[in-house]
Amino acid sequence: TGPGAVLPDAREANNGSATATVVNTFGELIQHLSLHNETDEDWYRWRAAGSGFVDFTIAFPHELADLTLEVYDGSASLVPWKAAMVWCTPQSG
Repeated sequence: TGPGAVLPDAREANNGSATATVVNTFGELIQHLSLHNETDEDWYRWRAAGSGFVDFTIAFPHELADLTLEVYDGSASLVPWKAAMVWCTPQSG
């Protein structure tokens, strides 16, 4: 590691479903995370209290990376979903 190196975050090693970080609180804000190398993945586990809709958000500087959010059900099957992305650029002046 040298100057500017990205270090693993405090929730490592959550690189797969078996080691996923458990999120217990609905609406919990999880901050100060990193993808510290090209193969790092961060997995989180959350159990819904019932059926309905839920929103997940990834907020990060878009010029640093392209991230993908995938949601899996309790059977480890990828949940199909539609995503709409709106890129907002602050206006100057």
